[in-house]
Amino acid sequence: ITGEVKVYVDLSEIEAGGSMRCFVYNDWMYYERYVLNDGGNIENPEDYDKNIYRVSLTSGKEEPVVKTEDESIMMVADGYIITYADGNIYAYNIDSREKNNIFNLDEYEYSLLGSTLSYLGGKIYFLCKSYSSYTSEYNKSSYMLNYLVSVDVKTGEYKKLIEDPVITFCVTDDAIYYSPMVLRHMYIP
Repeated sequence: ITGEVKVYVDLSEIEAGGSMRCFVYNDWMYYERYVLNDGGNIENPEDYDKNIYRVSLTSGKEEPVVKTEDESIMMVADGYIITYADGNIYAYNIDSREKNNIFNLDEYEYSLLGSTLSYLGGKIYFLCKSYSSYTSEYNKSSYMLNYLVSVDVKTGEYKKLIEDPVITFCVTDDAIYYSPMVLRHMYIP
């Protein structure tokens, strides 16, 4: 409203590690931070460990939350930090710091995450790319099929929401809107 800028954390290029993700939850901002190992060389990126930190938006106090196994922070919601690495989605309980693997792509025969995560009512919603694809008869390009799924953050309960492929979706308080994935050619030379 005022246009005032307040700097909460100033990270070097190595400390930031190229990540620009941060999430605000309960007056804390959560982000990835690379921390120098004891006795490490400040100039060597290999001497840093990946962590999730947070900073209080009221006091400006910064503190470590968890050291990760090279996971990327995807979201913070409902008392959990959601991370992703090597085909797995993890949920860290912010209070206990307990880590649970809540979703594995291979287990449900998916190849990649196909979207960012959305959250509503204890569940995360996202697209997963399958090993199946459409192939264009005109340009011979292949397009991996995406499916809309949900996973309960606390229990890890998985559900494929729509049997047909989905190209995009939007979660609101009263509905999930989506566009079906249909291969359509707009111009054929």
